[in-house]
Amino acid sequence: WCKFKRVEPSKMAVGNLCAKLWFNLCLVLLLTPAWLVSAVGPCFRSCGLSRHRLRRMVIMLSNLAFRATLACASCFISVKMDGLEDFHEAFRGGSSVKPVVIVANHTSFLDVMLALSMMPLAASGNVKMFVSNHLVKMPFLGSIVRGMEHLVVPFKAVGSDGGFEIDKELMAERMATLKAHVENGGTAAWFPEGKINAGNPCELQQFRAGGFSLPCEVDCDVWCISFVGNSQCWPRNSMVGGSPCKIHVKLTQLCSSSAAFLFKAGLAKADGRDRALFLATASQRQVQGDVSDLARQHAGASSRLLASF
Repeated sequence: WCKFKRVEPSKMAVGNLCAKLWFNLCLVLLLTPAWLVSAVGPCFRSCGLSRHRLRRMVIMLSNLAFRATLACASCFISVKMDGLEDFHEAFRGGSSVKPVVIVANHTSFLDVMLALSMMPLAASGNVKMFVSNHLVKMPFLGSIVRGMEHLVVPFKAVGSDGGFEIDKELMAERMATLKAHVENGGTAAWFPEGKINAGNPCELQQFRAGGFSLPCEVDCDVWCISFVGNSQCWPRNSMVGGSPCKIHVKLTQLCSSSAAFLFKAGLAKADGRDRALFLATASQRQVQGDVSDLARQHAGASSRLLASF
């Protein structure tokens, strides 16, 4: 690979190491305020600051930290976003705006960083996500995730690649919590593949239908986020990210009303499972189509960036 691109392996290795050091130094330093608020949250609550405000503070501080980290690394991590302005428009209008549901393909821990950083700052404080249990157990980042009060997917057993057997009773309780959050005007987000894609990042795994019961029961604005290049920046099995790369993101509105979308498909009165499966399939097709389009545009761009770096 290096020989073909006429880049000396030693120079590439040094450049990659420097990029990772800078990226992770910025990430840790910039996330420290969010970590501190998470760590001393109980003290703030004893002084009268509500749990909800603390949660919003941690999320918004993390949003700013992720944005700043990507800005500091922009000389070697190029991020192009399509549809961002339309996505932001979905959050404007205050109480007249429908609740928003966001689903995305999952190829890297960087997906979480990018998804949060793309949200309008004020709106990001009202997002609740399903996250993997390993994120909560990570040092430093785990405290921040707990401070955000995101919901952990309750796998019964988790192996090296993550388990797929879910504790259905506990999952039903957490889905009810997420539903109540959305009914009160909050935003819900998750990765329907269930775990980081261990195969070809441009070929999506099956979208699990369980989470899509939410937009079946609550009329929502459903958005799909498609990532290409994230796994090059932060590989699935790597503890740290920051490798030079080019990232392309596309944000697409699947529907402005999940109720109208189901009605148009003739499923307004169908069984709940059938409706959830329909939304899961439609979302997967949308994301897969966008990922395939982005991959064609993306081909060769990362190599040129690496060569120049």
